[in-house]
Amino acid sequence: MRQLTLVVEPNGTGFHPGDQRLAGDDEVTRVAIQQLRRLPDGMGIVLYRLRGTPDRINALLAEESSVETVDISGVQNGYDVYIKFEADGLANQLFDILDEYDLLLDFPISCITDGGIRVRALGEESKIHDAVAVAPEEIHLELEEVGMYEGMAINDASLTERQQEIIKAAVEAGYYGSPRETSREALAEDLEISGGTVSEHLRKIESKIIFDYSDRVL
Repeated sequence: MRQLTLVVEPNGTGFHPGDQRLAGDDEVTRVAIQQLRRLPDGMGIVLYRLRGTPDRINALLAEESSVETVDISGVQNGYDVYIKFEADGLANQLFDILDEYDLLLDFPISCITDGGIRVRALGEESKIHDAVAVAPEEIHLELEEVGMYEGMAINDASLTERQQEIIKAAVEAGYYGSPRETSREALAEDLEISGGTVSEHLRKIESKIIFDYSDRVL
């Protein structure tokens, strides 16, 4: 399996209207995209790590008619913000490319200035190159690295032995795939623990991973 690391910048727009509002505001900072996928009904869902205030985040997204749901949870040094939005336009084109060329995104995705992101895509080498070739004109791509897949960027030292076991099981089962290939309930059954326990473990693991990642890139 090959990996491609590249900077993706929308040319004057966001990846979706809500993203554009967040990226263009002086009071809110996009830190990372922790999860992103398209639902069967065509809607998109994204989990951001943001810095700012809940009032400002809500005010920005309330102005955007394509945003259906916003849910904000306070975490250390920021907020995790769940957004459900209409995945049309550029967002839909990018989802189509991921599906057509069987590509996975390695999360979290680092957000950079000017509305861009630094993303690592995984898949077959020929399909990765084909996907880049059909990238929409509305985005600018800057290739940083192409090579063999090196595994998830996790600092094992920051996770307990049990957390490492759970995240490994989740990755191998396709829980972080796009589309997702298993559920928390199925993971719980495989690990012989309750669904609530799996959810709590994954929440803590994802929080540790995003903070480790942020410390390296910010």
